[in-house]
Amino acid sequence: MKKIFIIVAIAIIIASCKKTDETPATPALKPIQKQWGLVIEYTAKWCGPCGNWGAPLMHDLCSSSPYVVGIAAHDSGDPMHNSTLFTAFETDRTTGGGIPSFWIGDEDSQSQSTLNSLLAKTATAAIDLNYTKTATAMTINTQTKFFTAANGDYYLSVLILESGVDGGVNATSDYKQNGASDPNFKHEHILRAAAGGKSYGESIISGAITAGKTVNKSYTIAIDPTWKKTLYPVAILWKYESGSTVPKYKFINCIEKK
Repeated sequence: MKKIFIIVAIAIIIASCKKTDETPATPALKPIQKQWGLVIEYTAKWCGPCGNWGAPLMHDLCSSSPYVVGIAAHDSGDPMHNSTLFTAFETDRTTGGGIPSFWIGDEDSQSQSTLNSLLAKTATAAIDLNYTKTATAMTINTQTKFFTAANGDYYLSVLILESGVDGGVNATSDYKQNGASDPNFKHEHILRAAAGGKSYGESIISGAITAGKTVNKSYTIAIDPTWKKTLYPVAILWKYESGSTVPKYKFINCIEKK
């Protein structure tokens, strides 16, 4: 009897250890046919109008739906400026010569109705992602799914954004937002990094694409130790169209995971 009791006790201990040591499984990727909106704001901490009405407008646009990705690309003379990524976005989606300046999808616009029209579209393709993060890097796994047949050259950009950086009255002069009326102002959606250092990413599929086709990709992006607030990944699908008309990278869909 004593022997049976000892065997049962050992079995319970082993089972218990297994449970404790298990690593949670990474959630399976499953894109859903949902159209997201994309808002890009060109801004800077030294720009009065950016703090006065640009940031509040960006907040309103991004808060109008849970399916909106916002990207704040900071101009030069700002510690949040990433020259390579800012220039790449600006080249294809011009600021129009000043900031704050907004793009919604493929439109040089700051209108809520433009965003609403974009969100109302039927998604022809969509992305899902999951990620793991350490102190030095973020690894992002993506799956892109085409719900309808397509043809062309499709690019996927994978970005790291940061939100929650203090820009209010108690912020250091480097980050204090000029023109902001909120004493507790926070910088949100800061464009920090991109896979491969490319705003518009890499070509993931081209030519004739059948409905139901999926493309899986994984990316690892280094994390700067000075990025101490909320870091999260964004993935954007574009269709590249050569020619003289900009934007050449046509917005298809996007997603973010916080």
